[in-house]
This record gives sequence, structure tokens and C-alpha cells, in this order.
Amino acid sequence: MSQMKFLIRLDDCHKNQHFKNWNKILSILGKYNIIPLVAIIPKNKDISITFSKNTEDNFIKWLNLNKEKIEFGVHGFNHSFHKSSKSLFKSKSTSEFNDLLYPEQLMIIQNSLDWFKSKDYYPNWFVAPRHSFDKITVDVCKFLGLSISDGTEINLFKYRGVIFVPQLYNKARVPLFSGVYTFCYHPNLMNDFDFIELENFLIKHNHNFIDWGETKIMKIKGSYLRSQIINNIWIIQNYVRNTFFKKYRN
Repeated sequence: MSQMKFLIRLDDCHKNQHFKNWNKILSILGKYNIIPLVAIIPKNKDISITFSKNTEDNFIKWLNLNKEKIEFGVHGFNHSFHKSSKSLFKSKSTSEFNDLLYPEQLMIIQNSLDWFKSKDYYPNWFVAPRHSFDKITVDVCKFLGLSISDGTEINLFKYRGVIFVPQLYNKARVPLFSGVYTFCYHPNLMNDFDFIELENFLIKHNHNFIDWGETKIMKIKGSYLRSQIINNIWIIQNYVRNTFFKKYRN
């Protein structure tokens, strides 16, 4: 376990989020001095993740109260999607970025960064909604100086001049191999059992968690090629699970 490094990412933070859940998970993480990467949507238009009525001013007050407890991440601009071709990682049919031209993608991410800057926040991380983005997105991130939280690897890797901190799991677990693992949670959708399960894991393994800033000085041990191999295995496993086993159960 000593060779395993864990990180936590929290997705879909925006002004109409489920504030009770967000306060709860930040409180739990704070008990163990764990600072998560919080993926923020500046102008959310996705009603499926809308849970409250709130003003942007109140949202900024909430962010300011918690800014010492989190690492800021750019989670697109409005979380709206169009049909698209296959993403670099995982198999997604819709995206906020994939297939758009460089000027269009640059405008979306720059608009998001401008919003952050207007609030005196300066994020270093890009988090693609639905894990869906392409080579152009990577090039835009390189131009803007953003690292990316994504990729199906077990170690940091570099692609097109951008550092990727991989993200494999949607909840905390003990992996089979040593490496760097990001556990991604969606606080808006969490229930009581999810919180209990997470805290039980933290009680046992909080010493394995590192800060996001530490990744900036870590050695690049992974590779884009290996991430693609793992990604293809992941897609095949999902296909088998969602077709063969589903049919067998029925």
C-alpha cells in the first residue's frame, strides 16, 4: 500500500448544486486533511444536475468559505452536450468539446477561465465533462497551461505536451497494482451509504492520500500508449458486462 497514491476529485460543482451533500463531503474530507480537486461549472445549463435555487453571489460566498479546502478545476463552461465521435478515453457519444474546432474549444475554456479570474480563482486543472474530449482539447490545454485530470492509466503520463493525472475509479477502493489513482465522486448524487462507505475507507487509508500540488513534482512513469491499451480493455469489459451478463440475468 505504501506505493499507492490516492487523490479525490469532486465533479459538477455549480451554483444550483446539492449544497447539503457538498458540505457533507467537504466536512468528511476535512477531518482527514484531504484536499479534493473540485470540478466547477461556471454557467451550468444541465438540468439533470440542478438541485437548488441559488444566486451566483451566494455560490461565490460558499466557494470563498471553502477555498482553502479545495483545488479548483475547470469543468467545461456550461455542461451542455452535442453528439460526437469517440473521445480519447472511454466511449462517450456526447461531449461539450469533442469534434469542435480549435477556436471553438479555446473560446469555451477561455470563457471559463475568465469567469474564474473574475472571482480571483486561478485553476491549474482541466476536467472534461463526461470524460469526453479530443486531441484539440489537449492542445488548447497546453496553450493555456492546464494539466488534465483524466486518462485510463495507473501513473502520470504526458501526451502532446500536457501532464495527465489518470482517473480510473468512481469511488474509493484498494487497487491491485501500485500507482496513482484518482477517485471521482459526484456529490450531487451521493446517498447516506456512499458517505459512510467513503469515510470507512478514509479511516483505513487516509495516509495514502496526497495533495494535487504534489503531482506537479512527481515522475512521469506512465504513457499514452499504455493508457489506450487499458482504455480498450475497459471498453470491452463494459460491453461484456452490459450485454452478455445483462442478457444472462434476464
